[in-house]
Amino acid sequence: MEAASRMIASVIEPGNLAILDSTVPPSTCRKVVAAIIRGMRQMVPENDYLLAHAPKQLIPGAIL
Repeated sequence: MEAASRMIASVIEPGNLAILDSTVPPSTCRKVVAAIIRGMRQMVPENDYLLAHAPKQLIPGAIL
């Protein structure tokens, strides 16, 4: 996810929408993805681009 976030940070433009489609906790979107984009591009979600989390319903290894 960190490598993908760095890759997205290298191409994201103002006004773009970045979606994290993963089983990670919702706070990961802001704590990891937004932090990497902010560090590489000095862009802030809601001000410069949109950032969303589309959580998966199932977590591998935790399915009953």
